[in-house]
Amino acid sequence: MKRASRILSIALSACILLSNFAYSKTKNTESEIFKTEIAKGITYTRKYIQGSDRKNFYILTADLKNKNIELVFSKAEDRVKKSDTLTNQIERENIKGKKVVAGINADMFEMTSGFSTGRPVREGVI
Repeated sequence: MKRASRILSIALSACILLSNFAYSKTKNTESEIFKTEIAKGITYTRKYIQGSDRKNFYILTADLKNKNIELVFSKAEDRVKKSDTLTNQIERENIKGKKVVAGINADMFEMTSGFSTGRPVREGVI
């Protein structure tokens, strides 16, 4: 039994290694579709990588050394157990006096309720 288990383990490991090797040999081509500066020091880029399938990337690059650029953390209606659209959160930050030029939905959320499932971190504090 132990011998059969060892042989099976070696065979499965070999399959995993060979499949990773085959995938790494797949020719991937990267193409930039669009790139623009949306504000001083903030660039939006859209790319895709074509391999065995197509992967789209939406990249926001910000010069965080620029004193006029800051990251703003927002919660749905400024509460933990609420759901809201990213657009509404941006509008709320603009009303507070921020000049928001881009938004990223960077949290995991419950599909049925829309509630955030991650721990919020604001200015380094959980």
